[in-house]
Amino acid sequence: LFFFCTATSAHAAITYSQDIKPVLGKHCAECHDSLGHDPDLSDFPFLSIKFLTQIAIVDRMLERVKAREMPPGVSPQLNQQQISLIQQWREEGLAP
Repeated sequence: LFFFCTATSAHAAITYSQDIKPVLGKHCAECHDSLGHDPDLSDFPFLSIKFLTQIAIVDRMLERVKAREMPPGVSPQLNQQQISLIQQWREEGLAP
């Protein structure tokens, strides 16, 4: 008798509301909200724009965060775990 096992993903899907919003709220929302700098990162999905534009916004955000350009100045930077979480969320399709 042979038993075959298949590998399955052990992590739950990363979502904006549960995983990403708290990170952006801590590090980005002070400036990037509906009253501040573009883009407004306070809510997702970004209902007023197309999905491809949402991807572009997240890609640009990741570039700036990885380059340590954002958050600016002496503001606390995202740690590698937070950056990886956003990257994985992006790769999984930006679940709300």
